[in-house]
Amino acid sequence: MAGTQIQIEHNSDAIQQALNQLLQRGGDASPAMAEIAEFLHRQTRDHFDQEQAPDGTPWAPLSETTQAFRAEAGVSVNRILHQSLMLRDQIHPFWGANEAGVSTGGNTEPYAAMQQFGGTTSPQSMIPGKKIPARPYLGLGEVDEDGVLDILGAFLLGNV
Repeated sequence: MAGTQIQIEHNSDAIQQALNQLLQRGGDASPAMAEIAEFLHRQTRDHFDQEQAPDGTPWAPLSETTQAFRAEAGVSVNRILHQSLMLRDQIHPFWGANEAGVSTGGNTEPYAAMQQFGGTTSPQSMIPGKKIPARPYLGLGEVDEDGVLDILGAFLLGNV
């Protein structure tokens, strides 16, 4: 799949135990993986709309430079990363027999990485040499982890 993909290594004993049970059960886990991917897609978009990291940490506010740039351009949107919704709308679920997640696609890769991890803009950008704070939107928070465990549990019980 084209686009930016961030693989998150979890350190949750509960998720690992559920995945081990899933492997022992055998069979096709695609239905559970599809449901997990769709759940993570909804959660990621919710984090984005709430302007917060998956752990609930609020994103850094818009800089004065960005606010001035928007005012000069006549843009009235003051929400973080919501001017065009390009990044939010490029978040897509993916799944297979043994994987599930979300990634960004299209031509948003450099922009997506800059927003997720932060960094300094290139000399050729609209605002050259500007430090951009990390505004993570991909990842698993506690609520996300609980949702994945609920889906895996339902699958193990034959309810997915």
